[in-house]
Amino acid sequence: MKIKSNLLIILLFISSILPAQKNDPKSVDDIQIRHFSGTLAFLSSNWMEGREAGTRGGFMAADYIASLMEYHGLQPVGDQTVAARSAVPENKGKTSPSRSYFQDFTIYRFKTVSSSLSLITRSGNSESELFLKPETEFRTSDTRNTCRARAEMVFAGYGLSLPHLDYDDYKNLDVEGKIVLVLAGYPGHKDTTSAAGKKIAVPDRAKLLDIQRKIKLAAAKGAIALIEIHHSARPALFKTRPENEQLMKSAMNSVKPTDPEYTDDTFRLLSDTLLADIPVFSLASLSSYEWMKTAGIHPAEAEKQAADRLVSMAQPVKNLLVGFSVEVKQEPVLVRNVIGMIPGEDTTKSIVIGAHYDHLGIRNGNIYNGADDNASGVAGMLALARYWSEMSGKPPLNLIFAAWTAEEKGILGSSWFVENRITGKKQVLLNLNFDMISRSAPEDTVRNILSVGTLKAGDDLRKITGSANLLLDKPFKLDLWEASESGGSDYVPFAALRIPIMTFFSGFHDDYHSPRDTFEKTDLKKMRSVLLLANECVKEVMKQNK
Repeated sequence: MKIKSNLLIILLFISSILPAQKNDPKSVDDIQIRHFSGTLAFLSSNWMEGREAGTRGGFMAADYIASLMEYHGLQPVGDQTVAARSAVPENKGKTSPSRSYFQDFTIYRFKTVSSSLSLITRSGNSESELFLKPETEFRTSDTRNTCRARAEMVFAGYGLSLPHLDYDDYKNLDVEGKIVLVLAGYPGHKDTTSAAGKKIAVPDRAKLLDIQRKIKLAAAKGAIALIEIHHSARPALFKTRPENEQLMKSAMNSVKPTDPEYTDDTFRLLSDTLLADIPVFSLASLSSYEWMKTAGIHPAEAEKQAADRLVSMAQPVKNLLVGFSVEVKQEPVLVRNVIGMIPGEDTTKSIVIGAHYDHLGIRNGNIYNGADDNASGVAGMLALARYWSEMSGKPPLNLIFAAWTAEEKGILGSSWFVENRITGKKQVLLNLNFDMISRSAPEDTVRNILSVGTLKAGDDLRKITGSANLLLDKPFKLDLWEASESGGSDYVPFAALRIPIMTFFSGFHDDYHSPRDTFEKTDLKKMRSVLLLANECVKEVMKQNK
């Protein structure tokens, strides 16, 4: 880096950690750009090496965040540690438990080293085996363990059991020790005007598209593997495999579960239900068509019967076996959240204000600085921590400030926090989440759109947001939307427990997940307005819960 750039970052850093004197009224009646700009610049500088979870840059960022929490007087509420031995004569030699700002835990990198999938046709005493090409004709999803088998195949329709619709693909179907073949989607998903389509409520449709539901059900029924087929209504497009290999590969990439620009590895907590206990394979359209044809199954007819009559065409498949193998490498990775708290007058209730500090690290020699994603969110969270730490007296409720790790790996830091109930018996009234709050989408030419997600349309939090927005000198054009536990940021594990959430997001931009997401491109004025709005929402929630 150039000397001039170094000096700029150092000056911004110093300005960010030098707030006004405690109890000075001017220090608490507003949030200024200088209260977060230095933090944002330093976290997104090359010094932090992209802040990837489990790397040197990630740990340096955690140290920096913890130092600011300590400077602002936040109480550490992380791991229990042992304090240094006392030098006081009457307590000499004794130790006492203490707390750290860090919450250390282990995530696991799962990498599929190799995999194979084949269709075995039996004819009398002879067999013929057709092997599919990995990444071109099939893809292997996340699984826990290395495994290998060959077994009978069973077609299980959509692989769903929907008692409220009197529809069950597993009714009278024995899948114990067998490999289950299922259609992607659900009854009527291609035609919402069909009998099935009309009966399935809109909020349930996304849940029925989630393959995890099918995997869990298949495993519970005793299946040893699941194959999801993406049936094409126009198989003629794929008549000649060699000439269409690139097209097939593109089709498989369209269903790849992770961003290929980031990493092909999968990171999970061992408790993560997304990590399947049985191997899962996805077939592209040509492979699906050939397999179904060989098995004597007519997917178009199966889809029609399910859509029009809610009848499953699930059936055993005769004279066919499936062979598969999956070799999985598992590696532990130490990571850490950074957590501080301002105790409230009522210590039984808490608001958790969080943002993930990790980003994508270094790829092919390029530093992914992640200024907007999500140095902006962490800088904003710390600016609110500064604001409340300088108030005279305690806030009405506990305010927990959290910098989550491993969001880019699968929302793992906040998930670990929620799973381990770090707040103890304290009731969490709200999770306020900042994720990308310093840029705008290209179509937002006036840079005035702000997205705020809550759990339901009639939520009081939406009214609070609207009222707080009117207090701004330049109110936002608000995009108020309904969030759920199937989203893509750190509010998800809170939403899964039905804890009220507010997640703030200022828009996707062309520099998302690229080395171009740098401090110089952030919109500090817009970010300040986001923080002012969010802080007013916090005040109102506390006021209503005194």
